[in-house]
Amino acid sequence: MTYQRNIGDTVEAVDGIGYWARGNIVGCSDEAEHYEIRFEGWSSDHNRSVPLCELRDPVVVDASPAATTGKTKRKRKPTRNVSSLRLHRDDVREITLDGLKQAVQIDYIDPIYNVIGAYVAGEKRTLFHDDFNETSTLLPQKKKKTTSSKCGKRPAQCPSPDQARLNHPSQTETHEAPGSQHAVPGPTLPLQLALGADDFIKVGDLCFFLGQVVVLVTSIFYEIGADQVSVLSPVCTLVGDVVTGVEPNCEIRCLSSHLKKANSKMSPVIRGIVKETKAKNFEAVYCTATRMSTSRSFVMLTRTLQIGCFLRESCQELLRSASLRKSLSVMMDAFDLDIFVVDPKSLKVVYAIEHNFAFLDGIMGLLWDIPRGAKSSEHFGFIRSITVSVKDMRVNFVIAKGKSVYPLECDYRPLAIASLQCSSVAGISDTQSPDC
Repeated sequence: MTYQRNIGDTVEAVDGIGYWARGNIVGCSDEAEHYEIRFEGWSSDHNRSVPLCELRDPVVVDASPAATTGKTKRKRKPTRNVSSLRLHRDDVREITLDGLKQAVQIDYIDPIYNVIGAYVAGEKRTLFHDDFNETSTLLPQKKKKTTSSKCGKRPAQCPSPDQARLNHPSQTETHEAPGSQHAVPGPTLPLQLALGADDFIKVGDLCFFLGQVVVLVTSIFYEIGADQVSVLSPVCTLVGDVVTGVEPNCEIRCLSSHLKKANSKMSPVIRGIVKETKAKNFEAVYCTATRMSTSRSFVMLTRTLQIGCFLRESCQELLRSASLRKSLSVMMDAFDLDIFVVDPKSLKVVYAIEHNFAFLDGIMGLLWDIPRGAKSSEHFGFIRSITVSVKDMRVNFVIAKGKSVYPLECDYRPLAIASLQCSSVAGISDTQSPDC
């Protein structure tokens, strides 16, 4: 049997987080479809079995002179190495990308994975050291003139704190969702999660756009002027039910309510992109925007999303357990009294399924009060009430559930209310199962 690769060969393979790394082949399957790779600098515990499509010949960088010419070391041509080009953050260089010369501004340099983050025509992209070769030229940067003000006001050229952290969508081909009203984008602030069509979506999630196209959520942002939450998502490429990559220069910008979570599998390359995207988004949201923003509506929206996601998961945990009640508390925030409209005298408010659960739908989304994945042919548990109270600078939640005597239907809340009324007429306690 002839193998395309041999044991002992030095290759580059995709590691567990989706990056190309150097290693040696230490084994292969009988059909030569998968090869076991031991990566350089790592023990055998980190060996990984990869298919042939995730192998390539190692990239060789020749750091020696092409020929001995008798010239001094200062006259040697620079190699294709990031350090030899002396790249710095905020440098603007002219390089060749996609067959065209373009000016790029360097945002960060990762010496571990040898990648470079840069802005190309307003779009943030991840480049490699091969893109910055010896032909790239450093462009001069114009110095901005600033004027000082004796009264301490901000100069006209300097943006406000919210405008300084604009998260404008990229300049690539962007498809607008119907009814999204994004003809003139305004100032935006980044978010980590948003309320989707039926559940919370986060940066790095795979979602269906209008139930058809699979997209990868890479940016969630709050539009200050329009007072709405939008999402920027590149369209994914699939092989079967596995997401293998994203379409170049093809992104969809829409409202978060147009997206619904998808259960597609991710390839190692996509998992690496998701990990990097989540890290950048976390830093942008919690280390910059939330702490420095002067927009009250943005900070309140961030807190509402956090509390809503926390309560939704707590309700699902109670529905999966055998308990009838669940008590929990969180440290009080300045906006919690406004979010739940707590009575200023009693510092308490009760939300019951009979009258005001529609308010909680706006915080936690749809179907939060029944078990996730419940079938229509079975009796179902449901959340009957949530009591919110404030004491000792903590917000306390008491969640109670009930059991329906009717099978699940699309309009399930009237069935749940009828089950509660049946229990009260029969005089059955919470610990018993009503049977009308």
